[in-house]
Amino acid sequence: MNKVHRKSKTIWNLGTLQFTFILFLVGCAIYFVFSEYAVARKAFFLISIGSVLYLLVNLLKNSITYRQTGYRLTGNAVIIYHGGFTTSEFTVPLSKVQHLDMEQTFYSRLYNLYKITIYTGGDNHTIGFITIEEATKLKNIIIELLAQEGGKFND
Repeated sequence: MNKVHRKSKTIWNLGTLQFTFILFLVGCAIYFVFSEYAVARKAFFLISIGSVLYLLVNLLKNSITYRQTGYRLTGNAVIIYHGGFTTSEFTVPLSKVQHLDMEQTFYSRLYNLYKITIYTGGDNHTIGFITIEEATKLKNIIIELLAQEGGKFND
């Protein structure tokens, strides 16, 4: 199994931190706008506690998810492993691939990492975050395997 880049965990943690910060700011806004009401102080307290718990749980979840996230390319399919507290294995037959997309998110741009999304008839599956070299290599191998099968492909 090919693992995602070790900085994936950092990117996921930055996203979690961003959401927690926004949630905390909403709690602060509620507190300062409605501070004369007791319910606003209680809401601020609950939002603050919830934000901290969300942050801690997701930091732990991201560490566990990283260990069990990766992909494997076989002759006729891409197998994507995604884990955490529960693990999933998605098999994407190459004959069903319609489109490949390479993308950089805001935080992945800091580490020059990319994610690849594989689109099939009614679904999509993402492998991320990997280096540009690995992403390009994987994309080219999939395109080459599709060309050998004579399948239609839109890049």
